[in-house]
Amino acid sequence: MEKRLLITSTDQSDKAIEQVLKMIKPEYICLIQDLDGKFSLSDDLMEKIEWLIGDNLIYVKANLMDFHQVMDVTSEVVDMARAQGVEKIFVNVSPGSTPASLALYMSASVRGLEAVFAHKEAIKVPVIPYDDLPEQAIEILRVLLEDFDGRASLSELAERANVGRNRRRGRGRSKVALVDYYINKYLKPREYVNTEYDRRELYISLSEKGENLAKRSRDLTVFPVRMERAVEVKQDGA
Repeated sequence: MEKRLLITSTDQSDKAIEQVLKMIKPEYICLIQDLDGKFSLSDDLMEKIEWLIGDNLIYVKANLMDFHQVMDVTSEVVDMARAQGVEKIFVNVSPGSTPASLALYMSASVRGLEAVFAHKEAIKVPVIPYDDLPEQAIEILRVLLEDFDGRASLSELAERANVGRNRRRGRGRSKVALVDYYINKYLKPREYVNTEYDRRELYISLSEKGENLAKRSRDLTVFPVRMERAVEVKQDGA
């Protein structure tokens, strides 16, 4: 059974945290407390938490108004948890009384965590990874989602994906080989896609993480172009 950790700030309402706990059912909980103790959870909720996880409760302190300080303590907890074999780490990004939930969402993006949000009930929130994927890899994710509904063979992907020519890695390399390269170099190791053989043909499918990134693929590839054009316009008008 995989180990689960929930990281949440204490500027949340009891109800929001209870909803998240009900959804995740974590073995470990990390509470980020404000340095001045201004935000605290009710005794009733703390009793429920202790009943749920026993001694597996982690307390850390940070200035919940300090975005970077919250990210720093979150990163320390993530490193510790992963060293102890915790497979799933969730952050509670429900709005509280401070910017802490924004810092937790950014931590999820940077560190590859999962985000949950409580409203009428707890739901998972898509996390757009902060990554340095080349445009060819993003193009493969886009084609998988938009053209093949999340699953395609390697040969089908090679027909549709615009990955260009690989000048650095030798002349005459086929599009199949190029697509295969970007999948194995960038997408599969980072768990954006899964691969399997079906009747001796390799199939690629989007993971949940890959689907979230694919849905924002146009933002990731178009934005730099927009920025370049904006700079050009500004220079022309200077």
